[in-house]
Amino acid sequence: MNSTEYTKRIWQFLPKSFRNPFWKWYNHETIGRARSSKKPVPSHAPIVIAGMFRTASGLGAWARSTYRVLVDAGYNVIAVDLSDHLASADIQCDIPFSEFPKSRTGTLILHVNAPEVAISLRKLGLRRGRSWRVIGAWAWELDVFPTGWDAAFPLVSEIWTLSDFSANSLRQHRSAPSIDVLPICVSPPGHLVSERETRSIRKPFKVLTMADALSTLSRKNPIGAIQAFRKAFEDDPDYQLILKLRNFQPGTEQWKPLEAALADAANIEVIGENLSSEEQWSIIADSSAFISLHRAEGFGLGVAESMSLGIPVVTTGWSGNMSFCSDKSACLVDYSMTPIPTDYPHYGNMGAKWAEPEIDHAAHQLRRLSQDPDLIEELGLQGRHRIAEYCASEPVTEKLTSLIERKG
Repeated sequence: MNSTEYTKRIWQFLPKSFRNPFWKWYNHETIGRARSSKKPVPSHAPIVIAGMFRTASGLGAWARSTYRVLVDAGYNVIAVDLSDHLASADIQCDIPFSEFPKSRTGTLILHVNAPEVAISLRKLGLRRGRSWRVIGAWAWELDVFPTGWDAAFPLVSEIWTLSDFSANSLRQHRSAPSIDVLPICVSPPGHLVSERETRSIRKPFKVLTMADALSTLSRKNPIGAIQAFRKAFEDDPDYQLILKLRNFQPGTEQWKPLEAALADAANIEVIGENLSSEEQWSIIADSSAFISLHRAEGFGLGVAESMSLGIPVVTTGWSGNMSFCSDKSACLVDYSMTPIPTDYPHYGNMGAKWAEPEIDHAAHQLRRLSQDPDLIEELGLQGRHRIAEYCASEPVTEKLTSLIERKG
C-alpha cells in the first residue's frame, strides 16, 4: 500500500462530523478572492468570459452576447464553457472554447448566478494567490434581495445584471459591491427584419408564447397565455397559438397542468423540440403577435426579440421587461401583486410577491390587437425603436466597453 492509499484509508475512518466541516473550510480558504475593483487590471492581462454557452437559457444567451459584443469591438477574449458542469448542453454554439488561462491576473466575466460562483471558480482553477477582477453577471427576477446570495460577495469584484429592476433588487443589500446594468444584445438576423408595412393583419393570426421548465413553470406562466388566448378566440381556426416549450416532458407532473389548459384545442400548436437560433428567430418572425404573461422577469428576452422584429407584444406590465416596454411600445396587461407560496422552490422562503396578470385584460389586449392594423403598425415601429435604443448592438457595445475599461 503506497502513502496515498494509506492516507485515503485513514481519511475514510474519520467521522463525517469532522470530514464535512473540514472540506467546507478547505474549499472556502483555497478559493481565490476577487481583486478589489479599485485596483486596475494590467492592460495586457487576459479577458475571460465563462458561462453556459451551450445552454438555451437567459444566462446562456447573455454569455454568448457578451462574448460576441466584445469580439466585434476588437477585444481578444477567451471563452470557457461551463455547460456540462452547471446545466445540460442542449444547443450548438459556434464560439471557440479554451481552457482557463494560468495568468496570475486578468478579468473574468462569470455568467452564473451567485449560488454557482464558488463551484465555478473552483472548476476554473481560480485559487488563492491569483488576483483576478471577477465580475459576477447575475440574473434575478423578484423585487427582493435573493436569500443567501450575499455569500458570494467576497468572491466578486462587482456585479452586472440585466435590468434596472434587477439592479434595484440586488442593491437592497447593504454590503453589495458595485452593481451595474448590462442588457443582452438583441440583434435579429438581417433578412428577417420586416418592413412596417408587412405587419398588417393576416389570417391565421398567429400568437406565439415561449416557456422553459428550468425557468419555473409558474413564473413564466404559459398556462396564463393559453387561458387568455382561449378566452379571446375560443376555437376559431382563424387564430392560432404557437406554444414553444423547452425541457417539458409529456406525461410528467409538470406537464399535467399544461395538458389540462390545452384541452386538445385544435388551434393550439405545441413545439417541444430544441431549435437552432435561426429556427427560433424564424418562428418569431412568422408570428402576428407575442404574448408573455409572466409573473416576474429579470429581462424578458422573448419579448425583446419579438419587438426587435416589429412583432407587437402583449405582456405583463411589471419587472425587468419594463426597461424597454411601455404603453407606447407594447400592449401592457394589468396585474395585482400576490404573495409567492411559502413552499415554492427558489422563491418561497423570501416573503416576496410577484405579479398575477389579469387574464380578462390580456384577452382584451389580444382581441384589440387582432382587429386594429394601425395599432399593429404603431407598436411594431415603437417596439423596434425602443429595442434599438436599449439593447441593440450599438448601445450594448458602448455600455460593455465602458464597464470593461473602468479603472475602479
